[in-house]
Amino acid sequence: MHQMPARSKHCGRCDHCVFRFDHHCVWTNCCIGSQNHAHFLFFLTSLVVMVINATWLSFRVLHSYTVRERLWYAQYISADGNVYPMDWSALIQHLFMTFPRVVSMAVILSCISIAVLLYFTHHMLLLLRNQTTYEYDRLRALGLANHRTHPIPSKSDQSHLNGSYKFLFTTGPTWLYSRGVWANLYEVFGTQVTNSLRDFRRRLPIQMEFKTQ
Repeated sequence: MHQMPARSKHCGRCDHCVFRFDHHCVWTNCCIGSQNHAHFLFFLTSLVVMVINATWLSFRVLHSYTVRERLWYAQYISADGNVYPMDWSALIQHLFMTFPRVVSMAVILSCISIAVLLYFTHHMLLLLRNQTTYEYDRLRALGLANHRTHPIPSKSDQSHLNGSYKFLFTTGPTWLYSRGVWANLYEVFGTQVTNSLRDFRRRLPIQMEFKTQ
């Protein structure tokens, strides 16, 4: 039986164990773990900046055209033949007829920006808790993802829990590995994880191969 460090998991897609396993990212085609978690967060940061910048440029083009053509001072003739001052509905319709691709891109990029920003915020909250996505999902399945403490189940309830979940039911915090904000940040962006893994590998038998990401 091979000894595995805490927070490690075998990835079925990559077919190797990952120390401090977070998740398998289909976009980068690799597992996110201790050795590349910081790079993944930098990747998310650059993605958020890029998408927000593209969204801002799209709306800036539409705004510049609106100001240059003085569209807010214009009037339009409705289907009933009456003349009305410019409003948002008529302005959006005019911009879409004039720049269909730019308007479509602005709408799509806005949706992508919101989705990416929410995803980035989720990962930053997990980072501040020193919690991985895999651990969060396991706790969420038990209804404990956003609770610092939780009760100890009765003995009858404990009998239905396997060993991998029994450790979750303690009187301590659900965020088992949180050591404070700065220590949590240093664990990901510092060298402590690398040194811990190196010390662990020194204690392993020589013939064992423990691949990590």
